[in-house]
Amino acid sequence: MKKIITTSILGFIICTAFNKPNISVTDYRDAYVGTYTCNQYSNTLNSRTMAYTSSTSTVSFSIVKDATDSIMQIRLGAETLKAKLVSSGLQPYPITVTPYIYGGRFFAGATDSLDFFYRPNKALSLRLIGKKTGP
Repeated sequence: MKKIITTSILGFIICTAFNKPNISVTDYRDAYVGTYTCNQYSNTLNSRTMAYTSSTSTVSFSIVKDATDSIMQIRLGAETLKAKLVSSGLQPYPITVTPYIYGGRFFAGATDSLDFFYRPNKALSLRLIGKKTGP
């Protein structure tokens, strides 16, 4: 009786070891990767008059995955910014980066709409609002 039970258990282990289902692993960041076309709202401070000049234009930039999990690279022209994807928000990465220089969020329920701000220096601030236009 023990021999039959032992053989049955051994057979079950062998059969299940070779019959593994294929599980597709997807990266949750894939939904955010792509090219975005946005309206760019700029405010430039004139240091002499201490007055702001506003302008609007259209720009395109890309968001790609970084090798580090939950980190996205935002490529604005020649500059690459790293941001940590938290829920649907983008926070500067690493945290040692001066806070509030850049950040943003993807609109709730949509991974193709973006609101992003960037302040490269004290005299210029940019806000980018737009949609994903390509992969």
